Amino acid sequence: MTAEPLSSENGLRRWLPNAGDISPTSVTKFALSEGQQPMFWVDDSHQIWAETPDGVKTRLYRPSTDHPVDDIIVSPDGDIIVLVVERTAHRLVALYYHLPPMGSEEAGREKEHFDDAQLNGEFVFGRAPWVSNQGELYLPWPNHWSFLEEDHPRWTTPEGFQPDFVSLDQRFLGYVKRNDEMHDHEIMLLDTTNEHNLLLRRNQPVSINSYGLGKMVSVAFSALNALAAVGFADGYIEIYRIGTDENEQDVISLGFARVPMGQYILGDSRHPKPKQMVMKFANAFDRLLVFHDVGDFRTDQTGNGTYGVSEVYLADLEGG
Repeated sequence: MTAEPLSSENGLRRWLPNAGDISPTSVTKFALSEGQQPMFWVDDSHQIWAETPDGVKTRLYRPSTDHPVDDIIVSPDGDIIVLVVERTAHRLVALYYHLPPMGSEEAGREKEHFDDAQLNGEFVFGRAPWVSNQGELYLPWPNHWSFLEEDHPRWTTPEGFQPDFVSLDQRFLGYVKRNDEMHDHEIMLLDTTNEHNLLLRRNQPVSINSYGLGKMVSVAFSALNALAAVGFADGYIEIYRIGTDENEQDVISLGFARVPMGQYILGDSRHPKPKQMVMKFANAFDRLLVFHDVGDFRTDQTGNGTYGVSEVYLADLEGG
């Protein structure tokens, strides 16, 4: 694997989820045909830009940028974007936007939010809210997802697991079994189309036995939901073949790869830095792109690391 730096583009830099345990797991899916799903950039004034696959960027204007954007939620059809601009354990503030269709006259024109939500509840950091094509926003409570701030579970959580992420097409609900060290060794996928569960087990130990370094941080699905890649805070990535038919419930590990860890440098002390990463299959099945932090990060901001992209080829996986 080789890492290349991510360059800025006309004053914009790639938006990535915030570091730390409060960041939801990033989730992507490769599509065989171009859809509306955008990538996101942030400018020097902290405004967010959505770029559709045709290269057109649309600024999603926020009247106030006092709070950073903690999360960005996109409906499966890419029409609705929700910016989470404030999030605490008991409060969530979100702005709703319509993204113009690719090729339309409105594409590229600045958009203002058409709705907002200021919600109160027992929300849990590090678990993903999600929005449907109809604009229904679901939020993570301690043991389930609920519509807005109503504490009414829609799906039953597997015993011993907690809700964590939702696939972009909203076919899979992802649950983790997390220990006291914030390590995730088992991930359960609930297939909402046929109500069966798929268990993904991490087959290698956490490389550094430190709090939080075994936490799942990124998930990527391939075309046809045939493969799932799971990335962890210690730079470990494992790729699985998942059965999505009613008569094919087996999960097979195809092997693993690792991206190098960086360090926090605090004066004379050095501490392992949990990885930030976003993964995406680069084509149908045989190559995974990993966007991640590179190098060491210092408190004085001199000689800091940066962000780069690594390529993982399934043919080169270890342990397969």
